[in-house]
Amino acid sequence: MNRTIRAVQTYLVLAFTFVIAVAVWHSLQQNNLGVLDQNSIFATIAWEILSWNLMLWFVGLFAFLVALVFSSEAREATLTRLANIKDRDEREKYITGRAARSAYLSTLSIMILLLVLSVVNLKVTNLPDGAQADGKTKAVSIGINLSLTDDTQLGTDKKEQALVESKGIPLSKTAIIFALLTWQLFMFNRTARKEMLSA
Repeated sequence: MNRTIRAVQTYLVLAFTFVIAVAVWHSLQQNNLGVLDQNSIFATIAWEILSWNLMLWFVGLFAFLVALVFSSEAREATLTRLANIKDRDEREKYITGRAARSAYLSTLSIMILLLVLSVVNLKVTNLPDGAQADGKTKAVSIGINLSLTDDTQLGTDKKEQALVESKGIPLSKTAIIFALLTWQLFMFNRTARKEMLSA
């Protein structure tokens, strides 16, 4: 199993260069900056090989990511290197445990904050002339949106001029997941380094 995991890892890393090559080539062709004649036999064969490699790379990547979720061997072989985990003796196992606890609690606190930010809506608006009372010209509204699916954007009221409006987290899903991964790795390595120095 370990040999298969290593072979897939090696293929994914080495073939990634050709995946980038396909993306660059396609971008150049889209902008009419192609350096190769698309009708030449060399360009046709090269594009065919790179296209098959791209499809195979994505299939391999998907299978590898599924293996990471369900196979402990795949996780041990891959993620321990990514997280720089070394369990050579009891002291390093203790440090790994402390770092994992710190990273888990830190990431959990960020996820709770993101959950609260995602359900709270804040809006500050200028009141229209007919709705003003006692000299109040602005209105603040706070709401909670508990929805398990993304809603379509509704049109805003033309009478209200929003000064400040906050609906959920102003980041894409990709940015949130990337930030959480980066934060977890950072906290784990930071705590492990601190524990190693103090041990």
